[in-house]
Amino acid sequence: MDELNKPDEPTKEIIEEEEVLGLSDKIVGVLTEPGELFSSLSKLPVKTIDWVLPVLIVIVAVIAMQFITAGNPEIKANMLEKQMEQFEKNFQEAVDKGQMTQNQADQQLDMIREQMGKGGTMQLVFGAIGAFIIVFLMFFIISGVFLLVAKFALGGNGDYKASMLAYGMPQYIVVIQFILMIVSAMLLSKMFQDTSLG
Repeated sequence: MDELNKPDEPTKEIIEEEEVLGLSDKIVGVLTEPGELFSSLSKLPVKTIDWVLPVLIVIVAVIAMQFITAGNPEIKANMLEKQMEQFEKNFQEAVDKGQMTQNQADQQLDMIREQMGKGGTMQLVFGAIGAFIIVFLMFFIISGVFLLVAKFALGGNGDYKASMLAYGMPQYIVVIQFILMIVSAMLLSKMFQDTSLG
């Protein structure tokens, strides 16, 4: 009878139900009911796999996108042309300011075009290594910023692992965006920088 008079204490069944959040439950929860998912996760201890796995999947998606763009000559040519347009704009600004001559700018552009055209396996390998480092580095920095904002601006009491979880779980949405970008690139032979409907 005393147990029935204590409604504030969670029963063992409720605790076990909260602890049984599988990977698919978390992925679906991020997409469909993020508030409920994060509310449930806040009551549980942070598992390293919950933030490492989505970040690793993002890295794999970035590397896959690099290989797909390098393997499709039309996408590669479009991307190189966009990069060359930016280089030309920057060099033209330098020429206009008198920092270099037009002849020097043309020579630099020719060298850059030649180097970009040579890009082979080593460029892909270094791109993959760079993607791995940059994605992890940005993840840790942004998680730290979230922690500082939560602690000092919002008066929260979480720790760094909790902020990594809070930033890591939504990375599944980023993975879906990369998958859409990869599929659209393969179908349309054009790389989109953003697949957002907005």
